[in-house]
Amino acid sequence: MGDSIALGPLLLPLQAVLLVLATALALGLLSLLPEAPGAPRKRAESRLFRVLATGVIGARLGWVGLNWQAYAATPGAVLAFRDGGYSPAIGLICAASVLIVSAVRAGASSRAGCIADRRAPLSADIQLARRQLLLPGAAALLLIVLGQAGLALRAAAEVQPLPRLTLQTLDGAAYAFPPAPGRPQVINLWASWCGPCRREMPAFARVQARRPDVDFIYLNIGERRDEIDAFLRSLQQPLVPVVLDIDAQLPAQIAVRGYPTTLFLDAAGRLQRVRSGELSEASLQALLPAPSTE
Repeated sequence: MGDSIALGPLLLPLQAVLLVLATALALGLLSLLPEAPGAPRKRAESRLFRVLATGVIGARLGWVGLNWQAYAATPGAVLAFRDGGYSPAIGLICAASVLIVSAVRAGASSRAGCIADRRAPLSADIQLARRQLLLPGAAALLLIVLGQAGLALRAAAEVQPLPRLTLQTLDGAAYAFPPAPGRPQVINLWASWCGPCRREMPAFARVQARRPDVDFIYLNIGERRDEIDAFLRSLQQPLVPVVLDIDAQLPAQIAVRGYPTTLFLDAAGRLQRVRSGELSEASLQALLPAPSTE
């Protein structure tokens, strides 16, 4: 379960892996195409990188634009690219637009290069210069579209009720997990040895203070009480409630691959989203449902 794969102690977002594969596909296809007169292959490579970079930036800015209220309070979070806030659809539109414009310009550059070399530009040369961009670029974007569809289907197939477990509170009392539904819930799986977990905790505490309509649960995985107490005392804002999964039962049953991992449940107790990796204050706020008006 989740949107990342584990590589040792590292969590690699599946969307980042998909982007790397798309880049490799584009460059591989480009290497198979003949070099167009007046349009060096290195120029095509730089244009393809520009297309993909524009897609990433567009996806980020699209996400921020769609969730501008969450980022308005902390504008610096716009640059927190590792918080996972991206809009793939907007990114694809931006990348496709730049790809088309770049292909048109590649044809014009090929024509100018041929004239500079004192040879008549041929229609085939111009079309080849355009294909150097359109074929690899379109293949890369298609791979991303299919990959995003696959990730969406995978996420839908993985939705399942959370297992019923008997865990413990900090004082040793039994805790029935998951808690009874009735309000949206955010369940954060963490450990004090996990650097990203430690970094995101203050952001969680601040958002929790602003959203009393959402139940936050901080589920520590596999640590002793003295380790947890030492970490909690170092925080400026308290985390409540902290629940202990001493034997790491939940990660084993729902295939959590790394920490931090955050589960988002609706008011009926249905798992809606799983986010692996560190969240910023703004991205966490953006993932919550609209505040209740009741």
